[in-house]
Amino acid sequence: MMRNVARFSNIHSWARTYKPHTGPVARLDELKGNGRIYLVQLGEHKAPYSLDDFAQWLHSKYALDVQVLPALAIDQSAWDSERKQYVAELLNGQIKREHPDLSADPNTYLVGFTDADMYSALNIWKFTFTQRYESRFAVISTKEEMQWYNWARAKGGC
Repeated sequence: MMRNVARFSNIHSWARTYKPHTGPVARLDELKGNGRIYLVQLGEHKAPYSLDDFAQWLHSKYALDVQVLPALAIDQSAWDSERKQYVAELLNGQIKREHPDLSADPNTYLVGFTDADMYSALNIWKFTFTQRYESRFAVISTKEEMQWYNWARAKGGC
C-alpha cells in the first residue's frame, strides 16, 4: 500500500480544486451550457455499445455538441499489477496528456470509456465504474461486472 501512496501522491492536487455540488437541482428549462463534449475509447473495445451511437444520441436528445476522438491504447503505467486493475486517476491523466489542447480549453469536456476494470486510488475504493475530475473530465468503466453491480445496487441488491 505504501508503494501506491507514493506512486499516486500527485493525484491529490486536483482534490483541492474539486468542489462537489451542494445546491438545489436545476429544472430542465434552467439548464444552459456551452462547449463541446469529446468521447474517447481507452483500450480494446468489446462491450455492446458504440461511442459514435452514444454521441449521436446525446446530440439528438439534448442538442449537445459531441465528437468522438480516435481510440487510445491504454498506457501500461496506469496498470496496478498488485491489484490487477487500472488506476482511474492515471487513465484520466493519460487522456489529458494525449489531448493537451483540449484539456486546456475550459469549454471542453473529455470523457474516457474503457472495458477494463479500474479503481480510484484517491478514494481508496476496491473498484469504480466512474470517476470524474475538475467538473470537465471523467473516466467510465463499462466492464460487464460493473454493469451488473450498478444494476444490482439500484435494485437494492448490493
